[in-house]
Amino acid sequence: MHFCYTHTIISIGLNRSTTSVDTNNIKRPTFVTPPFGGYVSGHSGYSRCAADLLEAITGSPYFPGGMGVFNAVQNQYLVFEDGPSQTVQLQWATFHDAAAQSAYSRVWGGIHPPMDDCPARRIGRAIAPKAFARARASSAQATRP
Repeated sequence: MHFCYTHTIISIGLNRSTTSVDTNNIKRPTFVTPPFGGYVSGHSGYSRCAADLLEAITGSPYFPGGMGVFNAVQNQYLVFEDGPSQTVQLQWATFHDAAAQSAYSRVWGGIHPPMDDCPARRIGRAIAPKAFARARASSAQATRP
């Protein structure tokens, strides 16, 4: 079994012996690995849950007006570095389109491998009906005299 963690490949044998190899000399410097072990992606789970909740609340899978839009202005959006290199307008027809892009961004950015994405989306999908039911119950209690 092999795990890649930052710049080290850790091999665990059947007899539970471990060896490690420094990958600084064998991988491209542009290859990004997450600086932590694999966990489900919070962006994927929360985004999927939010998309399902917005669909339940609005009764439609579509953004109001037919299109969700977000403008990321050149060199004014990112906090930790300059970017984006030019102004970008993101557009989504459905809440799930936006949620999927949020999830993919973590993979594209090297924060999560793809295997962290799908389980998180399933968790978000499972939580959404429970969150909606709880919100309705809380709302009903708040409106009682």
